[in-house]
Amino acid sequence: TIQDTSGGKGIITGGWTKGSDASGSGGGINNDGVLTLKNITVTGNTAAGYGGGGIYSSGNSTITIEDCEISNNEATVKGGGIHISSNNPSTLTNCVIKGNKTTQATNGYGAGLFIQRGPKTIDGCTFTENDGQNSGAGIYIDFDKGTSTVVTIINTTVSNNTSIADGAGIYLNNGELQMSGLVNIAGNTKGGTANNLYLPTGKQVTVTGTLNASTRIGVTLQTVTDVFTIGLPGNGDEACFTSDDATYTVGLNASGEAVLGVPITLSFNANGGTCATASKSVQYDASYGELPVPVRDGFVFGGWFTSAAGGSQVTADTTVQTAEN
Repeated sequence: TIQDTSGGKGIITGGWTKGSDASGSGGGINNDGVLTLKNITVTGNTAAGYGGGGIYSSGNSTITIEDCEISNNEATVKGGGIHISSNNPSTLTNCVIKGNKTTQATNGYGAGLFIQRGPKTIDGCTFTENDGQNSGAGIYIDFDKGTSTVVTIINTTVSNNTSIADGAGIYLNNGELQMSGLVNIAGNTKGGTANNLYLPTGKQVTVTGTLNASTRIGVTLQTVTDVFTIGLPGNGDEACFTSDDATYTVGLNASGEAVLGVPITLSFNANGGTCATASKSVQYDASYGELPVPVRDGFVFGGWFTSAAGGSQVTADTTVQTAEN
């Protein structure tokens, strides 16, 4: 355990490594055992090997980082601030990961934090102002063949990070990403354009507990019409998510999971009656939602249909299956 009990923060700084392999990793700290850091600042360190400018933890190691600041560290690849590629559980609690960077365009992943293998928990942390020369400037999540990675994010902010490639906030390349509590992933940019949480085709966010009503998570999907949540019903709604690209909107499918798609204009033809709502915006593969009730003297409204004759009936719970207005 490395802990400062003086009331300030102990500092680990000025470290650098030169080798291009594992020997050149962990500019500030290279851990291959069991390590706890409490109330420590790791800053101004550099790694040229497998990454981890500030901290490198690998193999069967376990690392616990609590009430620490990991700032202004630099790595050529994979984890400017922290690189964790251990099989065992690791946790970051109440930490600030700020101003770290990676410098190689090819493998400069995870300027703030690079994660590979094993269960990892991030609780009450802030990732900000990290600058990556590839994906995942805030956090990059991956796994090796034959291993699994589960990352749980609770009450954490990922903001104002910048990258050259997708996922300026978080890039989920492989593994499982779980979230609960107050999570904000916003204000991250790729080349000046919003790019917060990037999900490749088939990747989803698993909502394991209630998302605070103030949660705001910007999303970019490789495949726009993908359902991108698991477990959202009862734990949150579409207001927790926004589209990084204004062309698309976030909605809910018939199961209550979040989907991203192009907004479609739904027009209401009251067939001789009157309708207070002329049109509304819906989304492909999401439910139609609340529908108006038109009025016509001498008639009883029998429901909405996709056409005046021979169409299919549509209710609030019906899934939109057309991509046209």
